[in-house]
Order: sequence, then C-alpha cells, then structure tokens
Amino acid sequence: MSKAKSSKTPAETLFSHHVFLFPFKWAPFTQKEEASASFDKQTNLKPLVEEFRKVPERWRSKAFKIDTLLGYSEYNYFLDYVREILYDLHEDEAKGDDNSDPVGSTSPLYTPNSGTKDVIQHFEYVPSRGKMFYHIKLQGREKPYELEIESFFLHLYYTGVGVFSFHLNNRHAEQANPEDILAINQFGRRLYPIYFDIDQDVIGTQEIFKDQNFAAGLKGVAGKREQGAQREVLAESISVTLGEQTSMEDFADYTNYEKFKHNPFLLPKFIKEFLPEGLFCTHDNPEANTKGRYTISPALDDRMFVVCWYGQSQLSAQLREAFRYEQVYKNAVIEPQHAAIEPALDWWYKYVFVNTKTMTCQNAELRWKNMQNSTNLRWRDQGTFYGVTAYSLVMVTNNLTELKKSNRGFLVTYLQSIYYKLVELVLVQRATVERFADEVTHISRLEDDKNGNELPIKVSALYKQYIRFVNKIYFREVTAQALGSELYEGLQEQASVSKNVKDLDDEIKELHAYVQQTQERKRNNRLAQVSNITAAFLGPSLLIGFYGISSYPQFESPWREIGILWLMLSSYFTGYFSRRIFRENPSYPNQKEVNLRTRYALIPFAIGMAFPLLAPLLKTWVFDNKPAVIEAKHLDVRQETKLKSLPIQGDTSRKNLIVQPPLAPNLFTFPKTN
Repeated sequence: MSKAKSSKTPAETLFSHHVFLFPFKWAPFTQKEEASASFDKQTNLKPLVEEFRKVPERWRSKAFKIDTLLGYSEYNYFLDYVREILYDLHEDEAKGDDNSDPVGSTSPLYTPNSGTKDVIQHFEYVPSRGKMFYHIKLQGREKPYELEIESFFLHLYYTGVGVFSFHLNNRHAEQANPEDILAINQFGRRLYPIYFDIDQDVIGTQEIFKDQNFAAGLKGVAGKREQGAQREVLAESISVTLGEQTSMEDFADYTNYEKFKHNPFLLPKFIKEFLPEGLFCTHDNPEANTKGRYTISPALDDRMFVVCWYGQSQLSAQLREAFRYEQVYKNAVIEPQHAAIEPALDWWYKYVFVNTKTMTCQNAELRWKNMQNSTNLRWRDQGTFYGVTAYSLVMVTNNLTELKKSNRGFLVTYLQSIYYKLVELVLVQRATVERFADEVTHISRLEDDKNGNELPIKVSALYKQYIRFVNKIYFREVTAQALGSELYEGLQEQASVSKNVKDLDDEIKELHAYVQQTQERKRNNRLAQVSNITAAFLGPSLLIGFYGISSYPQFESPWREIGILWLMLSSYFTGYFSRRIFRENPSYPNQKEVNLRTRYALIPFAIGMAFPLLAPLLKTWVFDNKPAVIEAKHLDVRQETKLKSLPIQGDTSRKNLIVQPPLAPNLFTFPKTN
C-alpha cells in the first residue's frame, strides 16, 4: 500500500505518541514428543531464539549498555532485581563488536551465573532502508492515518509468552485533533474482528441462527447492519511499511469460514509477514504441522494494549479546570456554570477507556466513579494527567513546544521508555498467569502413565517455573519513584494481577498436593506388597534362625518336599490372616477380637515350627511303626531331654534311643531298619 501524501510539519514536531503492545502465548506444535514434554521443555527459549538468529538482516538482538544519557537514566529508575527482566544483560553466545555483529555482544552489566539468558530475549526489527510507517484506513475517511514507526520490538520470555510492540509517532497536524487521537487508538489496536453484525430484519426469528453472511456482518450494511465491525471498532485495513516491504491486513479472510474454522484468531499479516517464514501458526493444523514450529495465541483478546501521550494545551487546561471541582462532580451532577468543561470530561473518559463515538458506560454516577479510580492527578496543577485501565496507559500534557519551554519535555520521554516498560512488565505477568493456568488445566486432564512418572514430572517442572516467575517477573515494587510506583500499582490493580497470581498459586498447590497424595498412595501399595512378600518368608526365616542353618532336618524323599511345602503354606496363611486382621481393623475398634484373630492366624505358623520335631514321630508311628534311632551332631542337655521324653512305640524302656556321632555332617537322618 502506497504512503498517503499529507502536509507535513517539521520533523521535530510531535503531536502524539502511540505504543501498541500485543502480548501473546507461544508453544511448540503438539507433536507426540512435545505434547508429553514438561513445561520447562515446552517453553525452552533457545530453539525459538535460534529461529530469529537465522535472519540477522531482519531481527537484531543487542546487548544493553548505559552508554547514553537516556539509557543511564532509565536503568537507574528501576530497582536492581527488576533490571534483569527488562534489559538484555546476559552473555551473548555470538560475541563480537556491536557495529559488525548483528547479534550483539556481552553486556558490560552482565553478571555471571545470573541465568538471565534463559529468561528473556529482546529483538528489534531492522528495515533494509527507508522509514517505517503504520497506516490505519477507516470507512468513511478518505486518507488513512499515517504514523511513523519509531521502532518495532519483539520480546520473548521463558514462561512461554512474548510481546510485540509498535512505537509510533504522529507528526501530522491534520490528524492531531482530539477525535483523531481517539480513532487512532481504537482502530489501530485491533487485531481481528471480535464480532459480526446481525441483520436487523431477522432478529426475533429462527433465521438469525442460520445467518452466514460474514462479509456483510464484517463490513456492515446501511439500514440492516449499522453496527458492522469495520464501521464501529475494526479498521478497514492496517498496513505496515518497513523499509521497502509493505504488508496490509484488510481482514478479508474473515469473510470465508474455511479460513478461520480452526481458530477465530488469525495472525495479522502486518505482523506475520515480517517474521521468519513458517515460524508461527494460530492452530495445530495437521497439514501444516512441522517439527520445530510454534503456535501463537493472544494473551488478552482482539485488542492490543495502548500506551499514548497527547500534547494539547487547550485540552489540558480544560481538564485542569474540570478536576479542580472534584466535589462538584462527586454525584455526577454538572452545575450550569461548569457545563462548558463537560465535553472535556467526556473526551477524557473515552481517551482513558479507549472509546470513540459512544462511551461504553451510560451511567453517569458509575462513569464518574470509574474515571476517578483510573485517573492519576499527582501533577494536575501543571496540566499533566495520567489514566490507567486494564487496556491502556494514557497521558495528556501541554503541547511539546510548551513542555520544552518549561523544561518538562522529559515527560514524553518517560512515557516512551520508562512507563512503557512498566506496562510490558505487567502484560508479561498477565500473560504468564494465563499460560500457567493453561498448563494446570492440561495437566489436570492427564491420566498418569503405567510407571506413574509423567504426572509428577510435569507438576514438578511447572512448580519450578512458577517459583522462578514469582522471583523474576512478579514484583510488588519496581521503583522507588512515587509516580512510577503509583502507575505500576494501578496497572496491576486494574488487571487484577495480584488476585490472579494468588488464585494460580492455590491451583498449583492443590495440584501439587494431589500428586503427592497419589504418590504416597502408590508408595504405600508398594510397601504393602513388600510386606506380603516378607510375611511369606517370615516362617522359614524364624525356623532357620531358631534351629540353625546347619541343623535343619533333611528327610528322605518325599518327606523333604512335604516339609518344605508345609512350611510355605503355614507361612502364607500366617501372613494372609494377619493382613486380614489389620485390613479389617485399621483403627483397632475391638482389641479383644484382634487378639483372638491373632491367635488363630498364628496356629498355622506354630504347627510349621513344630514340624521338625513331629515329623520323625509321624513317620515312625504311621509308616514304620518301629523305634527310631536318631543320630545327632550336637544336642545340648535341653534338646536331649526333650528327645528322651518323647514316647517311642515298641520300646518303653527307651533303651533303643541312642545318641551317636553323626553319620552325615550337620544332618538329622532316619536310617533304614531291617
């Protein structure tokens, strides 16, 4: 799109300055290996940064230095722990001279082991040659608004979010009226249509649910679709000229359902066409699913955040007079003698809340309350006013010429640099909270894998990134300067950042507690299994310990196998009944019943313990019916007494019970008899 010709004022004249910030969330395409990756791996900055390093002729990352007056003043404005997230202070992998290396070099302010390289990366677009312009074409306006692009930035963060920002200068007098400023802010910030207007003739009928005339709903039709998106809130087109390249977005893709059926958000061409080719997409279209590419989605909605300074001395004086009578307006009642300044208040409301034709609040009392909550009057008596909402930070002063005469021209510079950074920091906080909330939702839908490892790993990685976010991005205080603190607190309050962070903290803690409970339950189940196995070997272990490993009886087959089987069964039933006791009585409601069941459970074990002594008698009485001759290696007095006390059939005199040296080492044997 060619530049609109207009009468220009001297280059140093500036009527207004506009910054449009587009906070977004980014993530790798959900291929199989990436879908199962933990949050820290999904948001790894290095692969994405490498994509931009491949095109150094377009995107430049430069180390921050305090080698200019503005850089020095700006750096000192912020507290020390805040600077790491605002500036490129890390060591660059591609070292070299700044004048020759487009990638930049290590910042002199770099602190070893600070870890900032993995937290943030700043890029600035470098045009081939020529100036850069931002054109906004509106329905019913012959000439588009033309704004000079001062800079075009892209900032990427380790939390899976980023911010595009256009910094624009308005140097044309014919587009510097108060209503022009409202139109530039309203129409210049829109990324895609938020709605389509409905045919008035079908309202109240079933036909309204079948209306698919997207073109008419977008552009509007006189008498039927007066509220068409491009009539009320959306520009007819936005085009960006960066050097020799111009890209225009006319939103025509939204007249074809097939173009946006996967996602209502399509990345505007005036952003997309200046990025590395094929890097970003707005949905996981299988046909375009390529490893190493990324999805992008708005962190807010169809609007970019607006930062704006407007220098207009007459308007500043009217606002100064209006806000001087705060008590007069506390009930939203305008006295006749002050009616002349009412339009200034109406304009201020539209300016702060980014409205154009109609104010979005038609309740006078509520409107005045909202205006008071969003207006900073610290410098009212000098005609300087600040407005803060969830979507804007705006400022009105005298014109630039008068500011320079009174040595207050720095106010414009502060908005362009310092206050803009306050806005970006709060936007990153808002976008990060959303990104974390998305991940919490995703993790809560996961079913744990067979090994039980995936869910704990994901939650642990998310919790780690959240702690880094609280320490490196979410700050309660960022500067010791009074006005900066007030604006920062206002931005956080309007966006409910503190409340959202607290809610996120509760969600992550609940998720973490759930995973811990799950792991504890699995750990207890494993311990129970180990306990069962231990119980199965309890009997043999005690037998071996009681009789000694070298003195356990070894019978003739099949008695040896029968003995082993008996011991195993007795041990198993002992462990089984014991487990039933504790399972059915975990809190011991009836101790008498527990004691009784314990005795029953120990009966099989007692029988198993007595088996070595009963087995010789059983064999003799049942099968041989003959005296047994027992040969032993070592029998102490107690054991010998027990053996001699046993009744042996066929020999009441017990003279055939002979204690002899062992026939085989360490064994009891039953010799055959004739």
